[in-house]
Amino acid sequence: MTARIINLLAFVLICMSATSANAQQPSMCARTKPAVTTLRINLETPPPHLDLRQSREQINRGREASHESWIRQNGMESVWQADRMETLGHAAGGWAMAATMANRAEPVDVLGSTWCPYFGPVELNLFYRTIITIPNEFKPGSCSYNTIMAHEIKHHETNVRVVQETVARLKKDFPAIIRDIEGNTMVARPQVQARFKYMQSSLQAAMQVYLKETMQAQMSARNRLIDTPAEYENIGNQIEACQP
Repeated sequence: MTARIINLLAFVLICMSATSANAQQPSMCARTKPAVTTLRINLETPPPHLDLRQSREQINRGREASHESWIRQNGMESVWQADRMETLGHAAGGWAMAATMANRAEPVDVLGSTWCPYFGPVELNLFYRTIITIPNEFKPGSCSYNTIMAHEIKHHETNVRVVQETVARLKKDFPAIIRDIEGNTMVARPQVQARFKYMQSSLQAAMQVYLKETMQAQMSARNRLIDTPAEYENIGNQIEACQP
């Protein structure tokens, strides 16, 4: 923690009444913050990882519920049956986040009994990758394999765009998030470390909202627009045409 001496008269006025202290609190901490909190996001989105180890039977094992859900969502109950559907490819996204947060505090009074805690620089390392699974009955480079891969790549590219858009939105909203969490709150010196922990956990939670709830919801919504009955019918026709 670094120290800064402020006008003694301001300290006396703060101590005179609780009402006066509360009135001064927002502008006091805002004035003493030494620097704007910066956010650095390192985003990695490598090419998809391919899983070609499983058979068609293995990939479809236990997928009846997801097939039934897709049929209901698309109003296809009178056309398709879940037990007659088959998954010929699957794309699943996974992500990981690691955040590094610096904290500092500045004293409000000359005695160092009251402090304003702040965020220092924040660095976020974000990793996203898609795992594409295609049955081993379809050999890489074959007509059917290429047809399935083209569909799964649509999911991968969609998810990467969502991740990039989410990161951009987080960067834009970051200053307001920081101001809200810091709250221009003054605490007694023994409470500074506890306040740091609260601020860090609050920022982690805010990032989780962006990178888990919002991002995953967007991915699900956009991927449903890819997995349409027309798309599935088109893929089936293409694979059928691939057969000698």
